[in-house]
Amino acid sequence: MEVTQKTGPGLRGYSGIVPKGEDLAMDQMKKTFEEELESLINRHSKENESNTPDFILAQYIAGCFAVFNTAVQQRERWYGRDPRPTSPFTRSPFTSGESDEVANSE
Repeated sequence: MEVTQKTGPGLRGYSGIVPKGEDLAMDQMKKTFEEELESLINRHSKENESNTPDFILAQYIAGCFAVFNTAVQQRERWYGRDPRPTSPFTRSPFTSGESDEVANSE
C-alpha cells in the first residue's frame, strides 16, 4: 500500500501518514469536525484548565471517538454480530452513504 505524509496549511497540528488516494471528502469532514471541536473548546475556555492548546485537546477527543468505535466493532465481533453500523430504523447494516443521510436528517 502506498502512503503519503499529510501536512500543510489548514492542517494545524495535524501530521500523519495516510493511504494514497484516500477519499478527500472524508478527510475534509474529519478536519472540519476537529476544527469545530477546537473552536468549541476555545469558546468555553476548556483548554485553560489543563494549559493544553485547544487543537491538541480536539485531536485527543477525536482520537477517543475513533478508539471507541474500534472497541464497539471488536465487541460486536466477539459476540458474533455484524460489526458494521446499523440503521436505527431497520437494524440492518447501512449501505454506502446511508449513515450520513440518517445523521444529517436528525
